[in-house]
Amino acid sequence: MLFRIAICCGLALGLSEHAQAAGKESDYKIYKQVTRDLYAAGLYIPPEREETVGLLECPAIDILDMRDQTTNDARRILARDIVHSELALKAAGYPKELYEKAIAALETKALSGIATHPNYMFDRERSDFEAAASQINKMRKRSTLKLAKVEAGAECDTELNDIPLKLPKGARLWQISEFEFRVCQTKATDPWDMSGCRGWTEARGKVAGGAVSEYQIIWADGTKQKSSAPVDLANGGDDGTFAPVKAPAL
Repeated sequence: MLFRIAICCGLALGLSEHAQAAGKESDYKIYKQVTRDLYAAGLYIPPEREETVGLLECPAIDILDMRDQTTNDARRILARDIVHSELALKAAGYPKELYEKAIAALETKALSGIATHPNYMFDRERSDFEAAASQINKMRKRSTLKLAKVEAGAECDTELNDIPLKLPKGARLWQISEFEFRVCQTKATDPWDMSGCRGWTEARGKVAGGAVSEYQIIWADGTKQKSSAPVDLANGGDDGTFAPVKAPAL
């Protein structure tokens, strides 16, 4: 009997781990698709043709969630870096056959690194991108095309300025990045549900500036208000503060 229980427990644990792995793989695919959608919508700055192709440039203006440990998923950042690398190479005129295998190998290695090394994105990601750049350059030299040299790219500075928030007494505001908002939409989760959609954070005296984001307010009288806009452009005060205006009741 104990032997059977042990087998059952082992199977259950194995199935649970398999389900978790499948869920992470599904999430990663969603992260990549959402990143591509944000580029297509013009909400991320697209790579331009330059003398040197940088794989690890900082393409996203939407960095709000990267400052929040609850949403700072290494796979989300990797998805951004992989998509940006592909777009940068395409913008530089690289045919897919010159970089596809190198990027695919990089992606596989990076996902494995994230799963086994907690600090992969800080300790090892750059060296793996340097190796991929080296491999792509070898392919470039074998080609008859005149193409820009590929490098790992610049270090990313993800710091954004906070904007002081002005709300009347009793009012509360929550903010989410456009990226996490769209992830919830893709998963068929109500993106306005703050308990079901990951990424909502309450703004306490300040909001993250420069980020394309959604926000919602509960005013002192209990009225709820939703808005989709860059917080530093919507209802901004003349003194540099963010002072949203209560919308009239419909």
